[in-house]
Amino acid sequence: MSEAGKRVIFHELLTPEEALNKIFSTVKVEPLGTETVSIEDSYGRVLARDIYSRIDVPPFDRATMDASP
Repeated sequence: MSEAGKRVIFHELLTPEEALNKIFSTVKVEPLGTETVSIEDSYGRVLARDIYSRIDVPPFDRATMDASP
C-alpha cells in the first residue's frame, strides 16, 4: 500500500469524562437566551422552561394497566 492509501488507526481512547472535558474546554456551551414566539412559529424549537396544563387531558383516567391489586 502506498503512503497515501494507508489506514490511520487511532488507539487512544478517552473516558466519557475526559471527552466531555476536552469538548467543554474548547467550545463555549451556554444558553443562547429566550424569546417569546407564537405557537405557530414554535415548531422545531426547545422550551426554555416547563409548561403545565390547567386541565387534565384527557379528562378521564386512561391507563392500559392499573397498578392496584
